[in-house]
Amino acid sequence: TAITVLKQGGEIVSRSAEKLEAAKTEIVAAVGPDSADRIKTGQLDFTDEAAVKVFFGKIPEGHYNGLVVTACGRSPHGAFLELDTAMVRELFDQKFFGPYHCAKYGGPRLKDGGC
Repeated sequence: TAITVLKQGGEIVSRSAEKLEAAKTEIVAAVGPDSADRIKTGQLDFTDEAAVKVFFGKIPEGHYNGLVVTACGRSPHGAFLELDTAMVRELFDQKFFGPYHCAKYGGPRLKDGGC
């Protein structure tokens, strides 16, 4: 997905600096050395609503055609009523609220007709 996005002129953001560097190396190898200058990376914890708001607040409206958000983390397993509440909260932060924050603050930055 990242390679396709970059080939179409997109940018990539992740929570993990290590994953960003690994992805950049892989993308440059796949797309070509001239792509290195077009790769802009940024680290963002999308479970932190204030950080997401600040991040997208720096991006001009209409700057992007699309926004792709992937869920992170692992899901707790076990009997529903026996799950640790903290683990369930973490699940919702990572699988629901993180993408929600990105849509809430990133959506208005998309070009008209963007998705």
